[in-house]
Amino acid sequence: MQASASRTGSAGDPLEKAQAAAAAEVARNDGKAGAMLTASSVMAAILLGVLPNADLSGPVAALVGLGVTLNAAAMVTVLLVIRSRFGKSPRGSFLHWATLTPEALVEELAHDRRAEQTIALSRIARDKHRLVRVAVDLTVAAAAVLTVALFVALVS
Repeated sequence: MQASASRTGSAGDPLEKAQAAAAAEVARNDGKAGAMLTASSVMAAILLGVLPNADLSGPVAALVGLGVTLNAAAMVTVLLVIRSRFGKSPRGSFLHWATLTPEALVEELAHDRRAEQTIALSRIARDKHRLVRVAVDLTVAAAAVLTVALFVALVS
C-alpha cells in the first residue's frame, strides 16, 4: 500500500517484512483466482458447446444442471476474489491520497501507518484465501458431478 519516502526502513524491519508478506499473499491469491477463473471458463465453454445439441435423459440432465450450477458458483466466487476489497478510502492508501491536496498528502505521509496497512492487507489476504478455497471446492464438485453425468449417459 504505502512505502513512505520519509522512512526508508532497514532491510530487517519486521513491520516492512510483514507488510511485504501480506501484500505477496494478496497477489498470490489473485493469481490463483485467475487460474481458477480460466479453468471454470474452459469448463463452461465446453458445456456451452456440447449441451445445446445433447439429448439428455432426466437423471443426466439433472446431474448436468447441478454441475453447471456448481461451476457457475465457482466462477462467481473467483470473481469475488479479484474484486476490489477497499470499501472506503482507508488512511494511508492511494484511495485516500487521491482525495488530498499536495500539502495534506505531505502531512499524511508523516504518519507511520504501516501497522494498520499490514493488518488491512492481512485481512484482505485471509478473505481472498478463503474464497479461493471455496472456488476450488466448487470446481472439484462440478467436475465430479459432470463426470458422473457422463458415466450415467454412457451406460444408459
